Amino acid sequence: MWLVMAGLLLAAQVPADNFVVVDNGRAVATVLLASDRTDVEKLARDELVRFIERASGVRLQTVNVSAAGQPMIELVSTGAPTPSAEYSILVTRDKLRIEGNCPVGLLFGVYDFCLLYTSDAADE
Repeated sequence: MWLVMAGLLLAAQVPADNFVVVDNGRAVATVLLASDRTDVEKLARDELVRFIERASGVRLQTVNVSAAGQPMIELVSTGAPTPSAEYSILVTRDKLRIEGNCPVGLLFGVYDFCLLYTSDAADE
């Protein structure tokens, strides 16, 4: 699904049955953000963890190094701040990757993922 919103580009495919974040009150996924990130990128990580904890009652662990075999929410910013913040959300069976073209793009991607997550939960 492709959505264009107020100058932001979102490529989102979030099939709820393919990637599990929390299952039966326990964390399944871990949040990955490299250790040398900006304050905005750290805010994106913290907002994602806070949202999932409020929605599920489970606080996700955050790491700065990927662990083999562990389902991972990977937060990536690929560049310096730009006038146009863009992001994509990619989901596979073992990874959910939110990637921004800049730190603000990553933050917007996290917020939109949280909105999508809420709407999926509300539809059930």
